[in-house]
Amino acid sequence: MDKNIISFNSVITTSVFALSFLLIGIPLWWKTTEVYRYPIPYEECQSLLSEIIRHTIPVKLVIEDRTVQQGLLWEELLNYSDEKSKEYSQPVITFDWSMSSTSEEEQELIQKYQNITDLDFALYLNDKISGGATLHKKEYGQPEIIILNQNYSKEPKFTIGRGRHGYIINNEGFKGLAQSIDILARKITQVNRLQKLYTPASSYGGDKKPDKDRMRYLRSSKKFDMTFSLIVPEPQVLEAHWDIENAVNSYLKDVLKELELISTVNVKSQVLYMTSLPISTHSSMGDKGEEFILHSDHLPSLINPIEAKLGSDTSVHPNLNFVLYIPSREQTPLQIYDNKGKPLPSNAFLLPQWGGFMIYNCHIPANASLPHPVLLDSHTFMEIFLSQFRLLLGLAETDGLSSDTFQVLSGPVIRNWEMDFLLRKNAQEQLSASISSLSSLSQLLQMIGNIVIRDDVGQKIHFALSSTKESLKLLAQGDLLGGFLTAQSAFVFSDEAFFDPSLLALLYFPEDQKYAIYIPLFLPISLPVITSMSHLWKYWRHVHTKDKPKVD
Repeated sequence: MDKNIISFNSVITTSVFALSFLLIGIPLWWKTTEVYRYPIPYEECQSLLSEIIRHTIPVKLVIEDRTVQQGLLWEELLNYSDEKSKEYSQPVITFDWSMSSTSEEEQELIQKYQNITDLDFALYLNDKISGGATLHKKEYGQPEIIILNQNYSKEPKFTIGRGRHGYIINNEGFKGLAQSIDILARKITQVNRLQKLYTPASSYGGDKKPDKDRMRYLRSSKKFDMTFSLIVPEPQVLEAHWDIENAVNSYLKDVLKELELISTVNVKSQVLYMTSLPISTHSSMGDKGEEFILHSDHLPSLINPIEAKLGSDTSVHPNLNFVLYIPSREQTPLQIYDNKGKPLPSNAFLLPQWGGFMIYNCHIPANASLPHPVLLDSHTFMEIFLSQFRLLLGLAETDGLSSDTFQVLSGPVIRNWEMDFLLRKNAQEQLSASISSLSSLSQLLQMIGNIVIRDDVGQKIHFALSSTKESLKLLAQGDLLGGFLTAQSAFVFSDEAFFDPSLLALLYFPEDQKYAIYIPLFLPISLPVITSMSHLWKYWRHVHTKDKPKVD
C-alpha cells in the first residue's frame, strides 16, 4: 500500500474532526458572536412620516337669542366649515359642532346677570367650585359659545371668558352669525397659533424657517426647574429682603398645580451677593431727576457673567431663570431704554428659552445708616415674571387678541382655554418629536447591522410606536386629554430609546478589528483541517481507483 495513503482509522478520525469543526464549531461560533437585535417594525416606523396630525375640537353652541333660525344657521355653519377645511395647512384642525337652545336653568342664569363679565364670572366660579358636578362644567378641549341677543349688553361683540366660554352679541343674520361663530371658535382654540408653532416631523431637526414665537418658548419636557435669583452687588450698602416663599405660594402655586398635567416644575431660589455686572451706562436727566440709561442692545452681555453663578447646570432638567438685579448705589436708578429711545415701563427683558431679567431700583437716603434695610415688593417683580413665564410657555399676549369688537376677560394666569391650547401645542410637538425619533432610529438600525438592540430598547420602540398611533387617533376623535397623555408617553419612550447608551456598544467596532481577533484563533485550527482534507481526498481517490475493474 502507498505510504502516502492514510489508514482507514485515520480516515474516520480525520472525518469526525473535520465534520465537528464544520457542523458544530463554525455554527456555534457564529451563534455566540452574532449581534443580538430585538425585532423592530422598521416599515411601521418609517410610515409614521406620512401621518398627518388632526385636531378635532368639539364646540357646543348655546342659543339664547330666540331670533336665530337654528336650522338655517346649522346648514350655513356646516357649509362654511367645509369651505374653511379646504384651506389645507398642518396640523389639520376641524370643529365638531353641536347646537341647542338654552335650558331653563341656563336661561335663568343668563337673565340673572346684566353683563357678560358677571355672567362669565358666575360660570367660571361654578366650574371651579362644583368640580364638574353641574351642567356648566366643561372638559378639556371642549369650548362652549353662547349666542346672546343684541340687547343683552353694550360690551364688544366677541368675548372670550376666563374658562372655556365664548360669547357673541348677535346683531346679524344667520350667514353673518355662522362666520362670527367660526371666527370666535378659532380665537378661543388659537388655530392660527397652533399652525404657526407646528413643526412637522420631517423638519423637526431645524429645517423650518426660524420664527420669533417659535424660538421663544421652552420645548416640551416632562420636568423642568424654575430658579428665582436675587443679585445684590453691594450687601454692605443695601440689606435686601424678599419673601420669595410667600410670593411663590401666592402667585405661582395655582399655576404650577394646573401645569402638573403637562410638566412637573421644581421651584428654587437663591441670593447672590458681591456679584456685579459689567453694565455700560450713561447718565441723563429724566422726569424724575438723574437716571442711568441702559440701552437694549447691551442687554445680552449682562447674562454671560452670571450664567455660571446661577447654578443652571446642576440639574439634568431644562431650567428657567428669573433674575432680580439691584443696581449698585452709583448706578441707581438704572433704566432700560428700547431701540426707539423710550424707557421700558417694566424695566425688564426676556431671553428666549432662558428666562427673564428685571432691574429693581432701591432708593437709599443720603443720610441713611448702612447697610440700609429694604423689603422688596413681591407684587412688582412677580407680576413681571408671570407675564414672562406665560410667553416662555408659548402663550400669546392677550392684548394682541383685544380690539374694538373683541375682548378677553381678565382672569387667572393661565385661563382654561389657554390650558387647552398648551395641551394641543405640546401634544403635536411631542408627536412630531416622537415620529422623528422613531423614523431616524429605525433608519439608523437598518443601515448599521452591528448595533445591539436589547429587549428593553426594543420594547420602548414598540410602546412609543403604539402610543404615537393611539395619540393620533384620539386627537382626531376629539379626545384632547387622552391624546396628550399618550403623546407624552410616546415622546418619553422614543426619546429614551433613541438616546439609550447600549446602542453605541458595538457601533464603533470596525471590521478589521474582527479579523485581528479571529485570525489568530481560527488559523491554527483551520490549517490541520485543510491538510487532513487533502489526505482524505487522496484516500478516497485511492479507494475509487482500487475498486475500479482492470481492462486488458
